Amino acid sequence: MQSASFIIVKLEAVPQVSGGTGTAGNVDLRHTWTDYCGNFVYENDSLKQTLIEGGYISYAYPQGPNPPASTTGISQLTPTYHFYVRDHLGNNRLVVDEHGAIEQVNHYYPFGGLMGESQDIASTQRYKYNGKELDRMHGLDWYDYGARHFDASIGRWMCVDPLVEKYHGISPYAYCLNNPIRYVDPDGKIVVIDKNSTKEFIDAVYLAINFLREKG
Repeated sequence: MQSASFIIVKLEAVPQVSGGTGTAGNVDLRHTWTDYCGNFVYENDSLKQTLIEGGYISYAYPQGPNPPASTTGISQLTPTYHFYVRDHLGNNRLVVDEHGAIEQVNHYYPFGGLMGESQDIASTQRYKYNGKELDRMHGLDWYDYGARHFDASIGRWMCVDPLVEKYHGISPYAYCLNNPIRYVDPDGKIVVIDKNSTKEFIDAVYLAINFLREKG
């Protein structure tokens, strides 16, 4: 029998209070925390998502969105499958449900900034540019690449490259050698190019151009 190990990361959201009328505001302080256990994502101790290859599974609870963990078993959950449609760089451009209905559309600037985003499941589907999670918890809007966080608004990493000696000819804060159209960085440490995906993308572009020329 083989043993399994998990990395558990707990993220807590800072409570926000507005519209207070007394010394303490007379309002509830809502507290939300997120736990990552392998491919399972929990919010407030309730299973929220299971990450799968090419998408994720969300769950509906009979008692509401955030029931006490002790009152709901896994057999009581209603799963819904969601799938990504990606481009040649691994960016999640569409999210569709198990019936093929489009749930979310994403358009990106070259360095990953969101040009447009449908709002249907914007708060729950956070995996976008390069397939990385967009952390909006504290309003920073950084992508989590594992080794580092990336700020798409300025096109820079938020800390020095852990393999800085390998790329001594470029800034340790530069993203993908300043060429995000050709290169990707899968984990925040090393720049790679997927030649097959790039060729397929270029071939598809020329095919589309030729089609438009034929149609006049």
